[in-house]
Amino acid sequence: MVNGYTIPEFFMALKKIGKIYHIRYFSLDRRDTLLTTGETDREKAIAVHDIFMAKLKYLRQMQRRRIALGEVPGEAQGNAIADIAVHTQRRRKRYTFDEAFELYKSHVSPLPENAEKNFYRFAKWAGKRYVDEITPELAYNYLLENYADSAGKTWNNNKNSLNAIFRRIVIPAGLPASPFANVPGKPNKGEHQRPFSDEEFLAIFANADLLWRSAAFISYWTGFRQESCFRLGPSHIQDDIITLMPGKTARFNRSVRIPVHPQLKAYLQQLPPSFDDTFLGFDQRKRSGGAFSRYFGELLEKLGIHDTTEGLACFGSIRNNFIDRCRRAKLPDHAIRGMVGQTSEEMTDLYSHEVESAMPLKDLPFLKLKP
Repeated sequence: MVNGYTIPEFFMALKKIGKIYHIRYFSLDRRDTLLTTGETDREKAIAVHDIFMAKLKYLRQMQRRRIALGEVPGEAQGNAIADIAVHTQRRRKRYTFDEAFELYKSHVSPLPENAEKNFYRFAKWAGKRYVDEITPELAYNYLLENYADSAGKTWNNNKNSLNAIFRRIVIPAGLPASPFANVPGKPNKGEHQRPFSDEEFLAIFANADLLWRSAAFISYWTGFRQESCFRLGPSHIQDDIITLMPGKTARFNRSVRIPVHPQLKAYLQQLPPSFDDTFLGFDQRKRSGGAFSRYFGELLEKLGIHDTTEGLACFGSIRNNFIDRCRRAKLPDHAIRGMVGQTSEEMTDLYSHEVESAMPLKDLPFLKLKP
């Protein structure tokens, strides 16, 4: 033991990740660890590797000598990496939270919904300057303190959002792993959303104002969530096919592709001129999730549309109505999954970019709107 650490026996190798060479450890318990050399030149990286090996050899000799002299017990355990990696720590740039998020943004486009808000909320709570100061214990305590009493979905969404960000910056920031990687998820009670009947949807359409009515109609023919309805614009439609990457699933970097139903196409063409590049940009009111949920919840209450034993009544119920209509029309399951962007059989596996099997959507009967 040297400076309180026992020197482990392990094998070593160089590994190039991007432009930087790393020293790779394969311990006897098969634990795989990377330590950056901070070098892009192979010869310089080999030199750092050799210095590293020489210091390990010296520390190992010192450990054996002290054990032989009875100064420390032979079974003492520890980690020599904290001592021998000092020179690499000086070489590595330390990333502040602002710098880390800028790095993350350079790798991900578009940004997942709420990623920035979740990251800076955590940064404010943690009270640290550099991301390499964040430990798994700190990550777990953050979720416990802020989401212990929340639904499993809320806990898991925040955990997964932060984990996705930290995973992108592990190598450049010199982190051993994302601090959120091994934080356990929370069981979800699974409060399902029931589908609206067509009669319920017609009542919503007739009583909502133009902005919310239009968002609901887009969801009726696409299965989009609220966020995607408000992002949809002419640039997302080509040859009567919508191609859009939902914010909630942008971390998979996969888009959904949906044929444009003739009734939806006609409806979008008659909307007022937009102030931006979206179809719903004609109305500049605040469209936050909270504002929308309050409006839609009050509308459902007014219309007497409530939760039932089948599930919750909410905007997501329009999405479930879309899935039900597609199933009744005998569209293949893989085509439905490709349109709604769901990733398991239980939720309706993988996204499908092959849109031909979804074309029968265009033949579904028109919704009989009241004049």
